[in-house]
Amino acid sequence: MDLTESLTVYGFGSYFSATAEPNDIDLLLVHEFLSRSSCDFAILCKSTILRSVTKAHVTILSVHEEKEHDFIARARAIRLQEIDETSTASDLSALMRIIESRHITT
Repeated sequence: MDLTESLTVYGFGSYFSATAEPNDIDLLLVHEFLSRSSCDFAILCKSTILRSVTKAHVTILSVHEEKEHDFIARARAIRLQEIDETSTASDLSALMRIIESRHITT
């Protein structure tokens, strides 16, 4: 059985809230496994996002690490997009549209 890699992108910080004028765009990538292929896929997605999103700061955590630190809840992160390796380009394009539309101005 072949497993395809996937991850979930979350946004957090001032860009996704009305608390302040944002200086950057904070994103969290949460990948499923601790395998090399899962980590490599997360790094590939991070690299693509950094080339496409000006002022992006991207953090990568595995599901296990996120649960251990409760990062999503503590950062009040919001789920933006699932990215699957079988549809990476279209999923990343959808993410870019979501990021552009999510900024909340004060």
